[in-house]
Amino acid sequence: MEKKNPTEQADSGALRDQTPVVQIRRLTKTIRGKAIVNRLDLEVRSGEIFGLLGPNGAGKTTTIRMIVGLIGMSGGEVLIDGISVKRQFEDAMKRVGAIVENPEMYKYLSGYHNLLHFARMHEGVTKARIDEVAELVGLKERIRDKVRTYSLGMRQRLGVAQAPLHRPKVLILDEPTNGLDPAGIRELRDYLRRLARTEGLAIIVSSHLLSEMELMCDRVAIIRQGELIAVRPVRELAADTVHAVRRVVFEVNEPASAQLLLASSWPEAGFRQADPESGEGAESAIEGKLDKRAIPAVVRTLVQAGIEVFGVRSSGRTLEEQFLALTGGERHA
Repeated sequence: MEKKNPTEQADSGALRDQTPVVQIRRLTKTIRGKAIVNRLDLEVRSGEIFGLLGPNGAGKTTTIRMIVGLIGMSGGEVLIDGISVKRQFEDAMKRVGAIVENPEMYKYLSGYHNLLHFARMHEGVTKARIDEVAELVGLKERIRDKVRTYSLGMRQRLGVAQAPLHRPKVLILDEPTNGLDPAGIRELRDYLRRLARTEGLAIIVSSHLLSEMELMCDRVAIIRQGELIAVRPVRELAADTVHAVRRVVFEVNEPASAQLLLASSWPEAGFRQADPESGEGAESAIEGKLDKRAIPAVVRTLVQAGIEVFGVRSSGRTLEEQFLALTGGERHA
C-alpha cells in the first residue's frame, strides 16, 4: 500500500485556522478512586486529523465519552469552538458530529433514507446536503439502494457520513476502522482526508493501530494509563524511523583494530564484536548503536585508517518500537 505524506492535505487543502476548535484542559475521570483519565491537556485545530493513540485500556474511549457528554467529567473542562461542554452542553454538541460505537443503520431502508432520518435530528439539513455528503463518501451511485445490500465498508462509510450532515466544527470517531478489510480501511481514510480538506473539520480519531494512525493523522497524542505521554506530528515520528538506528553492523578485514578505533571516536555507540549467533559473518564484523546519519563518518574513519569495509547493515527503530518505548512496552498492551 502506498504511503502518502499525511501532511499533503495541509498543503493542498483549505488553510487551517490556528485557533483550536477543541480545547481539553486538565480533563480527569476518576472511578472508585482510580484515575482512568488523569489531567489531560490537548488542543485540536480546524482541518487536521488528530489521533488518540494508545494501548487498549489507555483511556481513549473514556476521553471521547467525556468530550461528547456520554459520561461526566470528574475534573477539568472541554471547550468546543470556545463553548463549554459542562455549562453549555446543547450549544457545544451542535458543533460536534460523533460515532462512538459501531454505527447502527436501518438495513431495510435505503442509505438515503437512513441519512434523511438522521438529518431530521438537526435543524437546517437540506436534501441537497444529504446528496452532497453521499457524493463525498463515494456512495452517490448506491445511496438509493437498501443498506442490507451494502458491503461492510460501505456501511461504515454511511455510518460516518451521518456525523457531518449538520456541518459540525469537529468530527469524533472511536476506533472507526474496526471490522474493516484493508480496502475498506483505505476508503474510510481517504474519506476522512476529504472531509478535513473540503469541510475544514477538526477530526479526532482514536485507535490502537499504529500503522493506520501513521497513514491517516497529522498529529497524534500518545496516551498511557490515562496520562498524556507526548503529542507528536506524524511526520516527526516517520523521520525518527529513518534517522534513529538501534543497530549497525560493519564487516571489516580487521575487526579488533576497527573496534578500538571506533570506541575512541564513538564511545556512546558501544562498539563490540558482532553476535556470533547472528550468522552475519560475526568473525569479521563489529556492531554498535548509531544514528543513521553517523554511518558515512564511521566508514570514512575506517577507510582513512587503512581498514577495509566490506559491507554495512543497519536495522532501524520502527514506529512500533517507538510506540512501545513511549507507552512502557508490551505489558501495557
